[in-house]
Amino acid sequence: MKRSFLLACGLAAVLGGCSTPKYASYHSIWGDWRADVPYHWNVMTDHEGTHFAVTKLIGPFEPSFYLGAPSFSVGYHQYNTAHRLPDGMVEDYSSVDDYIAQMLRDVYGPNYELVSSLKGHHHDPQGIDEIYVSGRKAKHFTVLSPTPVPAATKWGTSVNPSTGQLGVVRLHEYAVLPLSKGFYVLVYPATREGFDLYKKQFNALLNSFKVLKEGP
Repeated sequence: MKRSFLLACGLAAVLGGCSTPKYASYHSIWGDWRADVPYHWNVMTDHEGTHFAVTKLIGPFEPSFYLGAPSFSVGYHQYNTAHRLPDGMVEDYSSVDDYIAQMLRDVYGPNYELVSSLKGHHHDPQGIDEIYVSGRKAKHFTVLSPTPVPAATKWGTSVNPSTGQLGVVRLHEYAVLPLSKGFYVLVYPATREGFDLYKKQFNALLNSFKVLKEGP
């Protein structure tokens, strides 16, 4: 996994020639996409061959986020191609709909709710919106889902008043963009309490995201 930092304005910023920008134009290290992302967020990348890649953008400490770390991610998955996860499990998706179904079943379980985080936008009966990303139709959904966490966990947690159990109320936003060989998935894994803090920045990522070539 590679780590880097977003920089912009260069020497001009050092010499006071320009103010610190809100966003930086980030190009994927594999040259497959570009987007406007929050300035000076930490960037971590990983890939497996040409069938899987992920870029994680990690922001400054914010106590209302799980573990205090707001983040976005941009991933690419090739259809019908297995990718091994760090825990040894394997993921393999035949389509965008298969990816969504597996995520809802395996990550969020039975106790989730699909909500619309797009103002004035009504989702279909399954809770899936249709938006445009990089000039193409993408599927958009936001998952509200509580999950328990270990008792010693700090940041982004709350106590369930009915059970007294410590947990995190996840509010995770997804945009899934199908292409010919695979798909991109853009994710904002927030908490209910922290979601509005970086919603605007995630919108900027979605609105500026451009596919330059398919996959790493």
